[in-house]
Amino acid sequence: MESSRRISKALTNVSVRYKNDSFIANDILRDVMVVNKSDQYYVYSNDFRIEETRRANKAPSGQVTWTNSLSSYSLDVHSLHDIITEQDIRNTETPLQAEADSTEYITEKIQLRMEKDAADLLFTTTSFSNNTTIATATTWKNTTTSAPIQNVLSATAKIKASGGGTPNEAATNLNVIHALKENANIYERIQYVERAILTPMLLASLFDLSKIHVGDAVYNANKEGQAQSLTNLWGDDFLMGNFAKRPGLKTRTTAAMLRWSLYKKPWQVKRWRDEDRDGTKIEVTTGYVPKLIATASGYLFKAVTTSS
Repeated sequence: MESSRRISKALTNVSVRYKNDSFIANDILRDVMVVNKSDQYYVYSNDFRIEETRRANKAPSGQVTWTNSLSSYSLDVHSLHDIITEQDIRNTETPLQAEADSTEYITEKIQLRMEKDAADLLFTTTSFSNNTTIATATTWKNTTTSAPIQNVLSATAKIKASGGGTPNEAATNLNVIHALKENANIYERIQYVERAILTPMLLASLFDLSKIHVGDAVYNANKEGQAQSLTNLWGDDFLMGNFAKRPGLKTRTTAAMLRWSLYKKPWQVKRWRDEDRDGTKIEVTTGYVPKLIATASGYLFKAVTTSS
């Protein structure tokens, strides 16, 4: 038998505060709170046509009208729980410490799922019409034929020519950063800067970007009961785009994380007594979906350090 559930403000704050340094999904995909679990939103037309604006004497002015279309979304609810028994409590200094540990563990599990969902969306060529798979001879490893800076600057020009604005941020993984540290063309640009050590911040300045988000999370690709097989969650790809700091109405952004405002912060932690299990259940819940918004504002480089 389970007693009534209640939202635990203290544990919800633990869930909101907890963050694994290796997760970048919420750093590059900013939260946009939505009221409904599924709904539609307006997309304004990408219209840069030059109109005839000259007006002849006694003639009426020309008429123009803005247009928009509708795009839809549907959030998924993600929820996990743990049970803290009386025996568990006796093995910890305080009950709250055990509950906080469980809250952090559950939150990280959901964050790992969110990270995977974001990576699958952003690092897929079908998500962006602007995409290039780097050829074997020009991978961003230490080769004389690679040109990562020229590649990125060309992509910037392509995004601007597509009406996507100026890209400001990028997402990649640690393998790509390590490869670029050994790239001869990159080294030529930084060899007289500070200690000639490439950092994501320095690399961003070379690429005319404000920030590069580096994902180094790993996940176990095998099912429960099988031998562990850890895999890089973010592939050896490089996505650059125009990501708004605060996505909202009439704001262009490559993609965002839509979150259900039902869960307020947007994490919710419930706590209740389960007499049948002789313990306390801790349940963490959130509703989200990573969503492409302005795909013309993004450019994806696939397999930048691997042979195609």
